[in-house]
Amino acid sequence: MRLGVLFILFTSVIQAQNFNVIGKQFIARVNSVCEETPDDNPCAGEEIYVVVKFLKDKVELAEKGVSSCDKETYIRKFKYNYEIKENDILIALKPEDVEYTHLKEIKFAIENKKLFGSITYPNGKIIVYEFKEE
Repeated sequence: MRLGVLFILFTSVIQAQNFNVIGKQFIARVNSVCEETPDDNPCAGEEIYVVVKFLKDKVELAEKGVSSCDKETYIRKFKYNYEIKENDILIALKPEDVEYTHLKEIKFAIENKKLFGSITYPNGKIIVYEFKEE
């Protein structure tokens, strides 16, 4: 039994290490907003994306809004130190920087050579997003 657990842990570490994220950028749509307007405004809606770019010793995080007309409405960018520990990507976020963004409660992990981010929302619901390489 012990040997089996060690094998699983070892396999997980090897999988994360074999998935090289350095120099790659990933994106996921994490929310959408619909807005009622008094007139017929096709650009009133907005999708919210999280963008992650891994550098050698830093990770660049961004949250951006894109209108229904495919125009970027805002972008908030941050750069932090990170480390990969087993399958988890630990980012040294500053809570005051990301207070009003979807980055506040996001946790990243590598699984089956894919990047995932899980967000815990204020109601306690956890949603896992698969990030696509750009």
